[in-house]
Amino acid sequence: MSVTHAHVSSSPSSVEVDVDVEDPTVASPSTLLALKESTGVDLSAIPLSQKLFIRDQSRTAGNRAFASREFQEAINLYSQAIAADPLDKTLFANRSAAYLAQGRAEEAYQDALKAVKLSEGKWTKAFYRMGCAALARMENKDALMAFNAGLQLEPLNEELRKKQKVANKRHRKEAKRLISEVRTQRKDLVLALREARRDDTKLLMMNQYKQAMSSPDWDVEDFDWRPTFLPRMRQTKIDADITKQTKAHITSIAGYVRSLGELEAPKPCLASYDDADRLSAYTKQITHVLSSRPGAHVLAISGGGGTIALTCASAAAAAATSADDMAVVSVAERSRSLYRMTKQILRSNRKRCLRIRGEDEVAVPLSQVVTLLDRPLHRVRSDEEAEAAAKEESDHDVTTTKSDGTSNGDGDDDDDGEGWCTLSHGPADVLATDAFDALVLGARVIPMVRDAARRGLCRVGCRIVPAKVRVYAIASSMRVGTISDLDLSSLNVYRWHPNIEACRLDAETTPRHDVTDPFLLCEIDMQRILDASLARRQQQRNTEEEDVKKRKARTAPAEFMHDEVVSARAIAKGKCNALCIFFVLDFHGDGTLCATNWREGRRRLRASGLEHKGGELGLLTSVPQSVQYLDNFDIRTVGDAIPIRVQHDGAMLVLSHDSMPSVRPRHAYIPKWHYDMLFDSQRNDAYEMALKRSIASVRTGKGLRPLAPAAVDANGVDIVDDPRDNSWEARARRAVRLGKSPPPPPPRIAGWTSDKSANQEVLVLDVGAGTGILSMLAARHGADKVIGCEQSLHMCDVGEECEVLNGYATQCLLLNKDVRRMLCKDDPLLEKTGGVKPDGTAPELERRADVLVYEVFDSGLIGEGALHLVHHARSKLLTKDARLVPMGATVYAQPICMRTTTINCGDESFDVSCTNRYRWRPDYEGIELGSSEHSSSWIALAEPTEVFTFDFYESALNMQPLERLVTFDVDPNTCEQIGRARSKLARLMREQREREDGGHTEKKPEKVDVPPPPPKEKKPPAEHIDDCDTDDDDDDEEEEKKEGEEEEDAAGLSSTIQREDADFEASVKAAISRLSPDELDDNGPPLVCNAIAFWFELHMDETTTLTTSPYAASKGNRKGPTWQQAVQFVEERAVRVGQDLEVRAKHDTYGISFELAPVVDVSDFSSDTGIPLFDASWDVDRQRMEAVNGNLARAVVQSPLEFRKCAGAAVELAARPQDFELDPQHAARFCQRMLS
Repeated sequence: MSVTHAHVSSSPSSVEVDVDVEDPTVASPSTLLALKESTGVDLSAIPLSQKLFIRDQSRTAGNRAFASREFQEAINLYSQAIAADPLDKTLFANRSAAYLAQGRAEEAYQDALKAVKLSEGKWTKAFYRMGCAALARMENKDALMAFNAGLQLEPLNEELRKKQKVANKRHRKEAKRLISEVRTQRKDLVLALREARRDDTKLLMMNQYKQAMSSPDWDVEDFDWRPTFLPRMRQTKIDADITKQTKAHITSIAGYVRSLGELEAPKPCLASYDDADRLSAYTKQITHVLSSRPGAHVLAISGGGGTIALTCASAAAAAATSADDMAVVSVAERSRSLYRMTKQILRSNRKRCLRIRGEDEVAVPLSQVVTLLDRPLHRVRSDEEAEAAAKEESDHDVTTTKSDGTSNGDGDDDDDGEGWCTLSHGPADVLATDAFDALVLGARVIPMVRDAARRGLCRVGCRIVPAKVRVYAIASSMRVGTISDLDLSSLNVYRWHPNIEACRLDAETTPRHDVTDPFLLCEIDMQRILDASLARRQQQRNTEEEDVKKRKARTAPAEFMHDEVVSARAIAKGKCNALCIFFVLDFHGDGTLCATNWREGRRRLRASGLEHKGGELGLLTSVPQSVQYLDNFDIRTVGDAIPIRVQHDGAMLVLSHDSMPSVRPRHAYIPKWHYDMLFDSQRNDAYEMALKRSIASVRTGKGLRPLAPAAVDANGVDIVDDPRDNSWEARARRAVRLGKSPPPPPPRIAGWTSDKSANQEVLVLDVGAGTGILSMLAARHGADKVIGCEQSLHMCDVGEECEVLNGYATQCLLLNKDVRRMLCKDDPLLEKTGGVKPDGTAPELERRADVLVYEVFDSGLIGEGALHLVHHARSKLLTKDARLVPMGATVYAQPICMRTTTINCGDESFDVSCTNRYRWRPDYEGIELGSSEHSSSWIALAEPTEVFTFDFYESALNMQPLERLVTFDVDPNTCEQIGRARSKLARLMREQREREDGGHTEKKPEKVDVPPPPPKEKKPPAEHIDDCDTDDDDDDEEEEKKEGEEEEDAAGLSSTIQREDADFEASVKAAISRLSPDELDDNGPPLVCNAIAFWFELHMDETTTLTTSPYAASKGNRKGPTWQQAVQFVEERAVRVGQDLEVRAKHDTYGISFELAPVVDVSDFSSDTGIPLFDASWDVDRQRMEAVNGNLARAVVQSPLEFRKCAGAAVELAARPQDFELDPQHAARFCQRMLS
């Protein structure tokens, strides 16, 4: 007897029952024949009336037997009734219930199917019986469909509703189980493939040693070793002195990381010059403190950039009533490079005089107020300590004279090779510090404050600014999920950080789902810490029995000086894996003058009432936020308490879930830019559409032929092309409008032809596969085989895992290869070697690929070797008519001014233009010019110009280095608008200062029209300008009346800032702060060009283009976060309005570079600003570190033993950077390099 197959859809009328041979629910013809032969009874000959009588009597008896729980008897009676009437649906439904009661689920299901068929899908009870039988058979999906079909007939049937919920719950549970089983199987496959790849790599390396007739000096186990980071490593203190003796390589690596940090330290400090709220808050509070302490001594512990020195000096002048009451400032920098930077600022302002507004205005030179200590704080002595050291040296006759002329008496204290300096003005009355970074305590501000108190550098009663620091957090979910309909959640394993990651949360590309409101992690009372340290020192001085050496010895700090558990209330359900951290500096200590480092955090703190509602809460734009990643934990109910354990030892915050601390070991890391790329929907969509069209064109053997360019848009409005748009479509439209014949389309647009037959198999080669997302998109859109190549072994493992878990294991193959080392089986070079490569391995490709897809572009387009990769692929790995995705690119460039000239601290302004030399780097760097962080720090000097065009099909031509001279016209319209805006902003600023001094009454609020950008490319608002010419104030108003209508008609090119806006004052100060006093004059100096910004348009195919332009939004396009603009800093040159600026643009096939052409026309002004391209001392250190980098990289690559030492040290340093006095961000960055 065969099985009846049935399909039940959600619609009850669409029930299909297919009977293959026999119906198992009724007696078969052979059974009836056997019955006739054995009994002599022919059922077909029985009259109908007798059959109906038998049916009714049997049904009644069967119902009684079922009620008596005599199920077998009921089945027999129902079967007898069915023999009399095989078309009665109720008999099959009743027998199905009896079968089910006996546990015979299969027979019950067959009877239920027959009942559904006989009722033509219109009987609710039949679906109920079918669903119950399916549940008994553990076929939950069929049961759910049956119950759903029944509910469509009777939506209010409660019994069906209950069973439907049971089936739905079981179906979901079964689906999860099946998914888990499949994922487990696929993960097993991933591990097997990963092991096979390791074996192939080891075999290849051993073959190379055999060919070189040598042997390695390491074992196979050394090659297989991978570094491991354990979260609990952050809890265990490392004794640096013991490590120095037992693990010298860790100390060496620590010195290397410290030198890297020293090299990178100056540039991040430049952002503090544009941080108006920070400068204002420090100036206000220090002025307030000094007003009650005339003639005080201020010790400034600088976080870098010299801003704390300038704010202290400005506050000293504002608080003084006479020269005798003027406070003095001693400044200690954290490193040698920051010391040099601050020294240059003070030297540039050595002729600057501070104004004391007393009865008689007095000017005091800045050099008499500020003293820059030439040693870091731990090498600064008080007078008392210096006298004690001198006495000890005299008593023991062990004076050691150093090469710099300083002397010390304790060789143990001088191990770092630095000398000592003495605090000349005595102990400080006020201690000010701005050494707060994104990690809050990463700059070691608390150890420095304690050290200052321990050494007697502060007197008892010393006030500290700021008084308190409050650290807040928001628990969030920052996870990778489904991207382009692909499950990439496996990447969450690689989303971690050795300690706390500094980032800009507003610019973070990973979707963030907050599960809590802001909550207080901890409050650090800086004043209490200082007072406790001073009291401890005073207590030690009063203890006569204490030995001098013991008094000098440093007290070993406790494991953690703060350890508590705080609770946050959940406001949403979900998975949580991150804490978004920001802080508030409380300058007074009572919440009336504060500043926070996150704009959204400021808004949410005010809304929640966590900060003083009537107080001032500024915004620290120069300090980013941070994220602490945790192991995933679920929040199942809104209102649940989330316990967070908060620990810090004064130099590092350690956060963890109290009941579920992070325990997952970490062996690998994915750089952050991979996540930016994955969440770039514009990039993903553009690549997907281009791949879809390319694969289709290869499969059909036809090219892509674009439609004729449309002259109107969808609304019937004429399309107005940008005059600079040189695309074929734009040129064709312009020709038609002029009555001319359109130009012939380029070869790729005119028609791409193929000699392939239709419906042939398509092979795609993915270069730089990474996570494998492009390979999977190609497979989704019809590629029969996709071969990806990835040079990084770690990323190859990650990409393969993503492909296998998404079910593309049979279509996608990922090779750990450099595409330039790959060959095809038909390569002529293999004929001489018998079909194998010189290293003895087989060629990677069986045949040449039909489509090449690649995403190996950096911000400067070709910096990752894209031209070389495409050239090798086209010559060795692709068919002659293969499609390229992308097919070409165009590079645009623009001269910009990205520099700072002056900063305002209260009533004083200071020249900081000398620090622009620290912007330079040997190569271009990626900067998001349109972001809120950088939009106010630059100004465009001329229109963007096309500098290079690459047709990737012309790969041989692209391999030739190219140099060209590009001429930019300094835009006169833009500069005039900038000058007018700056003049008005300057006037408003002067009026504001006068009102603050009480010299003027309040005037009616005035609007400031920020000048529009040039009409062809949008530029930043004019309140963000730097150096520009200034027109006369009276002429400004007349010009504005004449040109007001023109500016109003330029839709989208003008913005208005109201003085009532809360951010107006900061905007005005930010604009004026970048201008020196001389530049505010009508005949100020010219503009200064110090950088070239360039970006590119990526032509995916004939119809799709990706752009990285900072002006993309102004053209109706969207720019994703994958690529920033590339900025190369050049030697500063002053330029005039209307002047031609000549720039040499060149590429060497590996990168694009720019330099300003020599000035030929000698005019009446000098183009030299006096600021060198870079700091000479810094460049010497850079070249030295480049040599060290090269040696270290070679050692790590060539020897697994060296890699093991270096990576192991990197992990230890990243876990406990405070124990080695390292910057946590630099230590973490080095660790990530080793693990990625």
